[in-house]
Amino acid sequence: MRLQPKLILASTSPRRREILQMLGIEFDVVPVETDESPLAGESPEDLVLRLAIAKVAVVSDAE
Repeated sequence: MRLQPKLILASTSPRRREILQMLGIEFDVVPVETDESPLAGESPEDLVLRLAIAKVAVVSDAE
C-alpha cells in the first residue's frame, strides 16, 4: 500500500485554495501569520525561500 503525501496549504489566500479545489487536490489549510515584508536588500528569490522555510517550521511544529 502506498501512502499519499499530505498537502498542507500554509496560506490564507482564497485564490490558492480555489485553485487546489478546482484541480481536485485534497489538502488541509493551516493559516500561518507571518510578516511577509522583504528585508533590506533581500532579493525576491531569497524572500520567497525565507517565507517558505518560516511557514514550514510553524506548520511542522503544529503537526
